[in-house]
Amino acid sequence: MKRWAVAFLMVPYAICMAAAGDYPTRPPEVATDVMSGRLDYAMAPLLPSTPLVRSGRLIALGITSPQRLPMLPDVPTIAEAALPGFVYEGWYGIFTPARTPREIVQKLAQETSRILKRPEIHERITREGAIPRGSTPEAFTQMVQDEIATRRKVFQAAGAKPE
Repeated sequence: MKRWAVAFLMVPYAICMAAAGDYPTRPPEVATDVMSGRLDYAMAPLLPSTPLVRSGRLIALGITSPQRLPMLPDVPTIAEAALPGFVYEGWYGIFTPARTPREIVQKLAQETSRILKRPEIHERITREGAIPRGSTPEAFTQMVQDEIATRRKVFQAAGAKPE
């Protein structure tokens, strides 16, 4: 965070998401620690934190994505609220072993994109705080490589070392 002269203390949590089957009845531990005052603030997972924000138990200061999200439209992005240029997006992807035949990889990508365009799937994913995007294997590979390069720079600038 040297770009913005902000200091953060990383407090690692073993599991940031509620355990499978517990959402929305059990908030993630990091959210519980903020609500109890053990932590002053945290970057918490969006999906299990949203009901806590809506109920007033947590205050959302900003969203790390480059644009506001439909599920919390009044919450600004961190870039617009405080740190211009700040973006940190989580994402999901489908990976296969490197030896997977090209035609299988292409078929998986096409079917995934087709399924993500189905209205009920698109609406469900959007409601849960994600932005459904299909991609080509080539574009996804490039995005992963870009993410690795970006994160490497951030970690090196912060002096982070693997443990």
